[in-house]
Amino acid sequence: MKISVIICTKNRAQELAECIKFVITQSFSPNELIIVDASDTENLDVKGDSRFIYIHAKLPLTHSRNLGVKNSSGDVILFLDDDVVLDKNFIKEIVKVFGKDSKKKIGGVMGNIVNIQRSKSFKSRMHSLINRIFLLPTSGNGRFRASGCPTFIRSANELRNVKFLSGCCMAYRKEVFKDLKFDGFSKCYVYR
Repeated sequence: MKISVIICTKNRAQELAECIKFVITQSFSPNELIIVDASDTENLDVKGDSRFIYIHAKLPLTHSRNLGVKNSSGDVILFLDDDVVLDKNFIKEIVKVFGKDSKKKIGGVMGNIVNIQRSKSFKSRMHSLINRIFLLPTSGNGRFRASGCPTFIRSANELRNVKFLSGCCMAYRKEVFKDLKFDGFSKCYVYR
């Protein structure tokens, strides 16, 4: 099973460098790492390593993800946010889930989010208050609320059927993208 990791980034070179460090030191190494960089300037020089694909394109996140998929060759595509810190066995565990699914019923999986940091800014606190007033909690069961906003699963120890995976650490079979693409029109802004 070939694994492609796609990291979309914009103007966060330090966070990206840290994330890449966690990807390349995994106990199960990905076959390729694709960086789609929408930064004002090019931030990486990865010439000479055939496992790295660097694309500098000033695109919104959803289009960047689609561009990453288009340039990937893996059977499984793992999307990471540029500030994600991975457990050493993260990719190994993702591969294990897909590997046990011989009937290919699982289209996507997500890792547990354990290092959530809450912003203490006024803007963040106001959005948190608004979410509570209008009963829009962000933690939940991986389903969409009547408002159209998703609820995020923060931790799970078993497989579940969900309608939504958090974009920070989601993986899909490549064949999912034969018929589907990321859609930049249906957005729900949840501030933490």
